Amino acid sequence: MEKTMIIIRGNPSYGKSAAISFAYEQMIKQMGKACTQVYSQGERRPRKRGSGPPEVWGLILRIDDVLVGFASPGDTPEHLDRCLKPLILRKCLVIVGATRLAPNHPTWERAWELASDNHFEVVPFYKTALQADVHTADWQAACDQANQDWAAKEIVPEIWKAIAKAKLPAEPIVATRN
Repeated sequence: MEKTMIIIRGNPSYGKSAAISFAYEQMIKQMGKACTQVYSQGERRPRKRGSGPPEVWGLILRIDDVLVGFASPGDTPEHLDRCLKPLILRKCLVIVGATRLAPNHPTWERAWELASDNHFEVVPFYKTALQADVHTADWQAACDQANQDWAAKEIVPEIWKAIAKAKLPAEPIVATRN
C-alpha cells in the first residue's frame, strides 16, 4: 500500500484550482454510484476572483476502498495546513493539491514537508497557462474547457495510478541474518 500526493505547481491564476475541481468532478462521473463522497469538513467554495469552477477545500471520495482527498487552495503554507492536514488525518492514501511554482516557494516546501513526514510519494505536475482563443465570445468558458481537458489528460490518469498503487499490499519485511 503506497501513499501518493499529486501536487499541481504553477503561477497564480494559471488554473491549478480549476484543474483540481475538474479532476474531482471527473472522478465522480467516471465512478458513478461506485464512488461515494466521504463525510469530511470539506466544501466547495465559490471563487473569490474571476469565475470558473468552485475551489475544492478538503473533500474526500472513496474509490475502490481507497480514500482520495482533494484540496485546491495552495496560495500560502497556512492554506496547505488547513486543507492537507485533515486529509492526512482522515487516512487518505491519495491526495491532490496545489502549490505555487517559484523555486523553493514556501508552499512547495510545506507540501513536500507534509508528504515526507507522512510517507507520501510526491508526484509533481507543472501547470502552465492554457491559451484559450481570445477571439472566442466566452473566453472564460474556453479557459474552463482547456483546464478540464488538461485535468482529464494529465491528472485523472495519475489519480488512477495512485489508487492502483494504494490497493497493492505492502511488501513484507523479511528479516535476514548476517
